[in-house]
Amino acid sequence: MKITNKHKVYYAFSGMAGIGDIPKKVSNIIDIELEPLINDLNIKYGQYEGTKNVLKCYALQEHIKNTFIYRSPVNMKVTYTGDDRKYIISGVKVDNQKEFNLLIDNPDAESIYQLFIGFGLNILSKEDSLLMSVHPANYHKTDVSKFPIVTGSYDCGKWFRPIHLSIFNTDKQDFEIKRGDPLFYIKFHTNDKVQLERFNMSEEIVSHVASTVEVKNYLKSTKLNKLYEMYKKSKLKPLLLKAINKADK
Repeated sequence: MKITNKHKVYYAFSGMAGIGDIPKKVSNIIDIELEPLINDLNIKYGQYEGTKNVLKCYALQEHIKNTFIYRSPVNMKVTYTGDDRKYIISGVKVDNQKEFNLLIDNPDAESIYQLFIGFGLNILSKEDSLLMSVHPANYHKTDVSKFPIVTGSYDCGKWFRPIHLSIFNTDKQDFEIKRGDPLFYIKFHTNDKVQLERFNMSEEIVSHVASTVEVKNYLKSTKLNKLYEMYKKSKLKPLLLKAINKADK
């Protein structure tokens, strides 16, 4: 009998919470579970003989193994105004500028827009090390597919931080996102079977997010390997794992 090793990965969504905020429980209701990419492709294309054979390709299967889809939790339309407002959004109701910025913001560069920061994906591997990476949702066509996205990778067993979609929109094109649209893929680089376990964000866990996000305010241009070393020495990960287990009880 074949024994498959499993690699447990915890994940949660930010809950429309900025640094120092209490997560909103509405996020627990509207956020969409991460879905294995291969399952979605089999549903979309597995019924056709030609594409079904493509999906059986070993190279393709290896490439998308342990890859999951992050989908938009809401409908949102972004329209550029040509005035000091830059852009407006419709489809969602926001009560203040802070909530607005948790849906779309461009604080770092004029042409790069960060989307759904308030619904950011927070991932932690239970094991000591697991490389993960963000990829464009190239097997799906949406209104944001026309934009290049910011990709990247880091070790989610050695670092804890939120992930959200960032796009290059130099021409300031209007766009619309629909609930359920695949926005990007998350790939875990391991031969083991990844076992995802969703947890609920709590105020305590948000404080752990803040601890890593705010490092850049005090230590500029710190490389990942150095951050991994500092995080391990801080002994925050065992406390975070306890907080995750506590949040789900």
